[in-house]
Amino acid sequence: MEFNFRFGIKQKKHYQNKLCWFKGNYEKINAQLNKIDWNLKLAQGDINNLWQRFADELKIIYEENIPESKSMSRKYDTPWINEESKIALVKKRKLWKKYRYNKNPQNKTKYEEARTDANRLVRKAKYEYERTIAINMKEDNKIFWKFIKSKTKAKESIPCIVDDEGGINTDDKTKSELLNKFFQSVFTVEADSQNAPTLNQRSNKKLSTIEFNPEII
Repeated sequence: MEFNFRFGIKQKKHYQNKLCWFKGNYEKINAQLNKIDWNLKLAQGDINNLWQRFADELKIIYEENIPESKSMSRKYDTPWINEESKIALVKKRKLWKKYRYNKNPQNKTKYEEARTDANRLVRKAKYEYERTIAINMKEDNKIFWKFIKSKTKAKESIPCIVDDEGGINTDDKTKSELLNKFFQSVFTVEADSQNAPTLNQRSNKKLSTIEFNPEII
């Protein structure tokens, strides 16, 4: 038995909050910092406590005066991306940004080299990951089916069902009863089973036992 699967990289969008430093109100920040009596604030304590007090005061001030924005971070929904390939992808993105800012031949060459290296490492990591799954499939087939399940787009749950009165049902028990009622309504019962055709016997051999096991498959 042979399997041939083709999968693409699914990229998820992850948003995280970041401070927009270029939109900060630095005049107000300087004014608030000048109002603080630092001699009194940092009069007692060891170096760690003094630094923590200063950092806490600074954090409160810039959180009030520097707005936040949502930025998208790229995370690939690919379990075969290892640390080596992650580093190569980050390097490729940095060189791409550098090339977009200054499109000279040197930056273009560096980006193309980083892109080739990143693609090679990603293909290598994917091959090793799929090879490991294939080798360990007999001992632990859960990993194999988990990998297949992660790449399928089929939904496991049954969607909401509308009954005859127009109501929307979300309960699993109610949905199963409605489906059972529907299939019973379309099931055809033959009135007379005596008119069924007669099939001639073509062989005297009987298949008594059918056995399947993982070793044969």
